[in-house]
Amino acid sequence: MTFKNTYFLLIVIVTMVSPLNISAATQVNTLTLDRQIANVKNLYSLYEGWDISLRASSSLSSQNAFFLAQVDKRLDKYWADAGNNLAADNDVINLTSDVLEKIFQQHGSAALKRILDWQRVSFLSKGLSQQAMLNQVNDFFNRLGFKSDQENWGLTDYWTSPIEFLISNAGDCEDFAIAKYFTLIAMGVEIERLRITYVKSERRSQAHMVLAYYEDISKEPLILDNLNTKILPATKRPDLTPVFSFNG
Repeated sequence: MTFKNTYFLLIVIVTMVSPLNISAATQVNTLTLDRQIANVKNLYSLYEGWDISLRASSSLSSQNAFFLAQVDKRLDKYWADAGNNLAADNDVINLTSDVLEKIFQQHGSAALKRILDWQRVSFLSKGLSQQAMLNQVNDFFNRLGFKSDQENWGLTDYWTSPIEFLISNAGDCEDFAIAKYFTLIAMGVEIERLRITYVKSERRSQAHMVLAYYEDISKEPLILDNLNTKILPATKRPDLTPVFSFNG
């Protein structure tokens, strides 16, 4: 996963690191990551912590919002093919039979089933509390596997749409966060409550991405994560250090 912007590019190779057996090379990598994060925060005057009222608006967030917009464009192609059948007024995901048939023909029955299950989650979540809705979406996507972009797409970094993620049945941390983000928006959650957040995973000494949900912007968020399947308040996740957040 990467921290991407015009002036700074940090590529972190995601590896499983035991906290009880950290090699000298890993310690060097950790120190390098910490320095790079510090440089990002200094360059963009980013504040510590999860409070979005303190987050500095900068080209860093704007650049990442641009990448997010590219994902949205690819997703829009499915909605356009569906005759704009993303029922925004009803807060459900509903693709036409033509689109579903195309997915079946190109990617097979297993991929189609995952797409149908995704739609079903949106219908089952109607009328639920936002906490219950968060749980439904978080649990649904956390069933998918982890795979690096290099393995999945032959690219150093590629942000997938929820449909691409479901078709491939695997992705890296930003794919989990982005899929949850777009799904919750499609189900009626206000975009202002959602922030895709770059963090440092302290246990793994790696760059990582999660989705933060703010019931109130003045309060700490709930964290939707693929490393820890429980949705917990940010203060209950001392293993994550926030770097910056954005939406789009």
